[in-house]
Amino acid sequence: SRRRALNDTLKEQIMLIMEENKFPQLIRHMLRDAAVDGDGCIHLYYDAQAENGDGYLGKVACEVINNTDIYFGNPYDPDVNRQPYIIIASRRDTESVIQEMGKNAIDAKSISEVFSDDAFEKESGFYAKRCTVLTKYYRQNGRIWFTKVIKGAVVKKPICMELKNYPVCYMNWERTKGSYHGVGVVEGLIPNQIAINKMAAMAQQFIRQQAFPRVFYNRNKIKNWTGGIKPVAVAGDPNDIVYTDRHNQSMSAQVSEYIDKFINNTKDLMGASDAALGNVTPNNTSAIIAVQKATAVPLELIRQEYYRFTEDYVRVCIDMMSCYYGKRMMTICEEGRYYEEEIDFSIFDSNRMSLNIDIGAASYWSEITASTTLDNLFKSGLIDPVSYLEGIPQNSVPNKSKLIEEAKRRKEEEEDAARYAKQ
Repeated sequence: SRRRALNDTLKEQIMLIMEENKFPQLIRHMLRDAAVDGDGCIHLYYDAQAENGDGYLGKVACEVINNTDIYFGNPYDPDVNRQPYIIIASRRDTESVIQEMGKNAIDAKSISEVFSDDAFEKESGFYAKRCTVLTKYYRQNGRIWFTKVIKGAVVKKPICMELKNYPVCYMNWERTKGSYHGVGVVEGLIPNQIAINKMAAMAQQFIRQQAFPRVFYNRNKIKNWTGGIKPVAVAGDPNDIVYTDRHNQSMSAQVSEYIDKFINNTKDLMGASDAALGNVTPNNTSAIIAVQKATAVPLELIRQEYYRFTEDYVRVCIDMMSCYYGKRMMTICEEGRYYEEEIDFSIFDSNRMSLNIDIGAASYWSEITASTTLDNLFKSGLIDPVSYLEGIPQNSVPNKSKLIEEAKRRKEEEEDAARYAKQ
């Protein structure tokens, strides 16, 4: 029960980190970058000046990094933790960089020399408005060190972070052999989109030229063509053919059919079927689930890569909490009883504990299924009321902890009454 209580506390802290950093929104941006550029990256860092949701100073923060702003020491290996070093480039305001250096880090003359050429734009002052900052992480003696530099100056001297893993989560949409950069889905769609655009452009040009009939008239008989019912004078017999209509030519139906077929085949190969997109009537739920699973096959490798990415994120969060959180008062739930206890987060060191992190999609209607199963077990008499209340989903029953305490009290009273009856 003690281990379970600590696991629940650790899980709550990880969920708090995700909530504070708006993890679902970051993941959407990261997956969009991976689909378009081929790579998705999140950089985690410890903000010692920020306050977390529990009221303590210091929290784990994260940000999305472009794949063009991160450089691996071994560009042939996509594994983050096998890299000799990782460099992250960022554009920052010069004022903030000087504040991070410290007031006495560099004097005015050296500031002018350092910042005068390292910017796209310059103000009227003696240094530039923005500068490029390089943050380098590297491994030494089994621990992660980091330093931060700009052109001609050091912002942060090398510091041991006490981490075992690089604070970087990285994934490829599709792996490329011999490179840490992947291939995005957009790169494979470009030839198909070019073909569709060309056919659509030619169809548009054909419609503009052929959709409306044109009139051809004899200039020897009529000087200018006049529309409406105004009489027109001609030289000679008016029964002679004066004009003729040229009706529109029909475009081949194969053009539109080929465009639709091209689009549908591209969507099917990507796994974007009507069932996966929700464009179906939910009459037969089992069939919809089966079709969704079948159409998800092209995305299965990407899904597994995303699960691995999320596992790395959780491991880095645990690593940072064990190194930086120290001792904090936490609410512990042990055997249905809640109490405050000071937890030393260094006990969550990965060298002292065995981590088993499983990330995956939740089953369909999992809470309803769990509740139904518990109901059947309770009706069959296989579990007691306490086990039933402990297993039911948290959001299904209000005041769940009080109900568990009441059920335990009644159970103890019944056991005492039975014991006295035997005596």
